[in-house]
Amino acid sequence: MRPSGESPRALDAWYFSWVLGLGFDCTLAVLSAMWLELREDT
Repeated sequence: MRPSGESPRALDAWYFSWVLGLGFDCTLAVLSAMWLELREDT
């Protein structure tokens, strides 16, 4: 169910940006955890 004012193209762009943002967040979380692990060893 899409809002009446939104075109399918606009929704595709919104989902695409949401997925990119989610992937970026996950990558940042993994890199941050790895950095913290390396920092604790020193």
